[in-house]
Amino acid sequence: MTITRDEVAFGTDIADSKDMMYNSVKKISILFSLLLFITVSGAFAAPKAAELQAQTGLIAEHVKNLNTLALSFVDISQPIYAIKLQILKEFLNNSESPQLLLLVSDERDIKNTNALVKQYKPAFDLKKITYVKAESTFISSSWIRDFSPVMVRGKNGELSLVKFNYVNESDYTVDQLSLGKALKLPVKKIDLRLEGGNILSDEAGRLFVSTAVVENNLGENPTLTEFNSKKSEIEKTLLSKLLAREVVWVPRVKRELEGTGHVDMYLRLLSNGQAVVAESDNRDINNTLDEIAKIVALKGYKVTRLKANSKIQNKFRNQNVFPSYTNSILVGKSIFIPQYHVDEDKVAVSLYRRLGYKVIQIDGESIHFGGSVHCLTYLYP
Repeated sequence: MTITRDEVAFGTDIADSKDMMYNSVKKISILFSLLLFITVSGAFAAPKAAELQAQTGLIAEHVKNLNTLALSFVDISQPIYAIKLQILKEFLNNSESPQLLLLVSDERDIKNTNALVKQYKPAFDLKKITYVKAESTFISSSWIRDFSPVMVRGKNGELSLVKFNYVNESDYTVDQLSLGKALKLPVKKIDLRLEGGNILSDEAGRLFVSTAVVENNLGENPTLTEFNSKKSEIEKTLLSKLLAREVVWVPRVKRELEGTGHVDMYLRLLSNGQAVVAESDNRDINNTLDEIAKIVALKGYKVTRLKANSKIQNKFRNQNVFPSYTNSILVGKSIFIPQYHVDEDKVAVSLYRRLGYKVIQIDGESIHFGGSVHCLTYLYP
């Protein structure tokens, strides 16, 4: 949907705060990788600069076009079902070579989805759709971002999947393994409560993780010593199992002000060293967002602040939701962001256009329970 009213002022930029030593090492690494690539593979076209950087570890979704969209259609919420269909349609029309990985409940879902895909894009080859039948006894969540296995690239380029614990773990394990089988990749398990919306990676091998992960793996009322010990334990696990170079911890907004604690609610990493961090009129929320912005900037990103939707509504387990515009997905040269039919929508559209993206607006007002566009999707290569 295109905004027709005049575009308004952009968000404010944080002054560049570069880690000079890191950037120098990164440039040397890029040059070395380029020389090595030319020596070994001179017959092939040179890759883009971003692809020369460290590619081991958790796949960085902002580096290149991830053309396989995973969605879960096992859901009884009609408003969210309609939104997923909108995402599906826009993905087919904006991805260069789209493929679909769809979790469904029965043959009726397959028949209906095939018909809709043909309606959206008649020339689309239905063989590019992989259907996975949900076998869990629990009605699977819409939030495939959170329970789907994450994809990791090994040091020799091999791909594998890693699954974490999710709510109703005994039920979701079945579907997690089914998704892995559909992708024809091995699935390794990490005994750690971690939703996919709470971990972002970049091409330098860094993981941006919210401290909510530490809270979720502790009992009630932990001591500071227990918290720090668990944090150190989780960090070692992520560095080892996801082949990360660094874990960058960012604070969570207070639970009573934002129910999920997920990092994708506040942060969107983009290509070319750009990042967007949410901004809020709520002072308590914004104090935390300011801290997150500083942390990201210190890692070498040029951070742009983007005001979140002013509607802070109590919809998620008696906790407030935080409807920001960082909860988005990148599809080729397009970015899919939520639309809430408020003035802040125009600011978000303007900002992402300024950063070089075609903006696709997805109805975010009907997405309840604390999530948005990024939460409803997972993108694989």
